[in-house]
Amino acid sequence: MIEGTHLARFTTYIHRYWISCLLFILLSLRSHSQNFQFNPNCQNAYHAFMSMKIEEGKAHLLREVTGNPANYLPVILSNYEDFISLTFNENPKEYKARKPLFQKRLKLLEQSNQKSPYYLFGKALLYFQWSIIQIKYADYWDAAWDFRKSFITFKENKTLFPAFAYNDIYIGAQEAVISTIPSGYKWISKILGMKGNMKNGMNLLGKFINSDQTLFKEESFLYYIYLKNYLENEVEAAAQIIKTYKLDTKNNLLFAFMAANLALNNKNAAVARKHLGRKKYVEKSICNFRCWIMKWEMLK
Repeated sequence: MIEGTHLARFTTYIHRYWISCLLFILLSLRSHSQNFQFNPNCQNAYHAFMSMKIEEGKAHLLREVTGNPANYLPVILSNYEDFISLTFNENPKEYKARKPLFQKRLKLLEQSNQKSPYYLFGKALLYFQWSIIQIKYADYWDAAWDFRKSFITFKENKTLFPAFAYNDIYIGAQEAVISTIPSGYKWISKILGMKGNMKNGMNLLGKFINSDQTLFKEESFLYYIYLKNYLENEVEAAAQIIKTYKLDTKNNLLFAFMAANLALNNKNAAVARKHLGRKKYVEKSICNFRCWIMKWEMLK
């Protein structure tokens, strides 16, 4: 028990030490010509984070910020560690410790190239991710306002850069969610400048999924599948997307748990066992997935 406590404290220290080092490097090495480069280091970091290989993602980012300090993509991508870890792990202390990083990253983005489509996109993405995190930890007021800021900022970026396709992922997801607000409360969303349409939102996501875009693809599938399952109640269609597009549930832990979650919610224990049965792979994840382990135990 004592060893476990020391290990937990050591792990927390390592996480915070890495975050502090990364922010220090980002703050100290910046030049005046800031840009956004989604180069191989950043692509590898993104794919690692979205596969829930947190340590691998952090290593790619650290390599990028030390070797290419003028690149501001790592400011955006570093938020994925918080997004993945805090969303899948219920740790109020860690949430409280990490939350100030949200504003620090927003301030860092103010120093970047504001003529780039990634500037407003990055800000909107941070607002979007933290709105989800804050809902998880019952900070509903902050979550609501950050959701609104995200929606408005993505819309603004789409107006300025209509060809920047990545806006559509999040606008689509948010429009679908907004469309589910009960009719008696829609006047509130209109006052706040948020108008949603389920069909339009899902069409935006579907169009992006079927495009030749390769960046942010994992997220587009994640939101599209979950929204189709939970909001449109198309259970079989949601599960079929995983098969049709041959999503890698073997090597991508996020896809594996998404597939298992859909199976569990749809009372398909056999499929859930198939995805959760790769114990060796799961043990390599930085997340502990307490709720998933409990469900897995119930299936045995």
